[in-house]
Amino acid sequence: MKAFFQFAALGLLSFGSGYGLCIIPWSSTNTPAWVQAIGSIIAIGIAIWVPYWQQRSSIRQAAAAEKARIKQLLSSLNDEMSIVVSGFNTRNGALLLGLQPGDFFSYIVPATEHPFPIYSACVNRLGEIPDPVLRQKIVVGYTKAMSFVQSMRLNNTFVAKIEECTYLADKFNDDLHRNHLAGRVQIAVQYAAALREAYIEAMTSIKELVDALNLELAN
Repeated sequence: MKAFFQFAALGLLSFGSGYGLCIIPWSSTNTPAWVQAIGSIIAIGIAIWVPYWQQRSSIRQAAAAEKARIKQLLSSLNDEMSIVVSGFNTRNGALLLGLQPGDFFSYIVPATEHPFPIYSACVNRLGEIPDPVLRQKIVVGYTKAMSFVQSMRLNNTFVAKIEECTYLADKFNDDLHRNHLAGRVQIAVQYAAALREAYIEAMTSIKELVDALNLELAN
């Protein structure tokens, strides 16, 4: 398109000059006419070029603004995921991975219903990300992370029930409450393996996502 306008302007100037030579022979007496003709040609060329240049400038500015918005979105997602994962891994991740057969994860971990507010607020903007592979990694990474959070919330209920049953078993000191406690512990022990597996899957997907986000942000 740029070449088209350049050739159009050059062609207009050439045509105007040739046409002028045909109808206005060059001489000192015709100088004002020539000046007017050339000025008209230049004015027409400017009238063609300026709107084109303004349009191109607007397109470049819009593209730069869109790229900046995408970068900001990716940076926000990267910060959110990195902070949440780092916070959990600092202590709880090691404890979960260190579970032995017959153990259950006996800690109640704060896990809100909406643990990723930035992602929730920006999910409708994912279509603006031009790279389909990166979009997929974002969706998969957050899906795995949210699935693990839901698993942790369920484990929290198991631990809370065990604490309640422990209190009742100690208070009444009878077989009914002790058996009830043993059943609750067995459920938590069986669930521990699934919780650990969900954690490993989530961390694998999240690492891939964070690496992809860092790579994209570095470009």
